Amino acid sequence: MTEGALLDLGFRKVDVSELEFEDYYLELNIGDVCLITNCLSDGGSWYVEIFNSDTYRSYSAEDVAELIHILNIGTIIK
Repeated sequence: MTEGALLDLGFRKVDVSELEFEDYYLELNIGDVCLITNCLSDGGSWYVEIFNSDTYRSYSAEDVAELIHILNIGTIIK
């Protein structure tokens, strides 16, 4: 999964840089569900998790797109 694919899905960049160390992650809020990626500094592939949950992690942009679609269908407060 690429950063570009995540941005295309609607994720936004969250800067967490400190002094000379540049770092960021991506997030997308759908209702009260927050999808969040690992940080750039983690290296390796980007992955998406549900914030504060240990039950979901995906390395596939297609799977994340499907999850976003399902969450959007069931979201009653936008």
